[in-house]
Amino acid sequence: MLELETKFELTEHEFQDLKTRGKVIETIIQTNTYYDDNWILADNSITLRVRSTTEEPEGLLTLKIPLEQHHNKRLMHEFEIMHFTDPPEMISVIADLPMACQHVLRPFNVNYVKNVGTLVNHRTVLMLSRDDYEAVLELDELTLPDGTKVFEVEIESSDESQQNRLTKFVLTIVPEAKPVYISKFQRFRRALLTST
Repeated sequence: MLELETKFELTEHEFQDLKTRGKVIETIIQTNTYYDDNWILADNSITLRVRSTTEEPEGLLTLKIPLEQHHNKRLMHEFEIMHFTDPPEMISVIADLPMACQHVLRPFNVNYVKNVGTLVNHRTVLMLSRDDYEAVLELDELTLPDGTKVFEVEIESSDESQQNRLTKFVLTIVPEAKPVYISKFQRFRRALLTST
């Protein structure tokens, strides 16, 4: 599956203000358990994670591969692989991942990945209803391993005109929003390395 996403970093005040601009339709606590081998995946903007939520406690293993990036708009190939009741400590690329994922990871010479830690995200799903469109924004509050809180707004849509419309909406409300060029996993890694 292809995923087109645009993200902006917000201050806590901007985050709270943006939350008032639509209808909160869902609040989700996501637990992301990340996997890597000597940070090879993170260094190549690849994410392999098990994500569970309070509503879906059985975690879904997902591999996200960047295809292209234009400013802070990223096109990703996303493989949803399998469910885990408990995230494993180690995953074998050959034994545990489907052939398509093995093929994508082969150039990186990664045979096994280990659990490198967990990031908790509080996601607020916001419905925007305007005269000419309805759309969803995802507002994320992350707590990084060094204790830092980060606030982001994420726009996911396969429709580029919808992406552009929502980007314009966000920047109209929060003109100082900073484009985000890295994944949550890369942000996690940076915080983890600075906290040890």
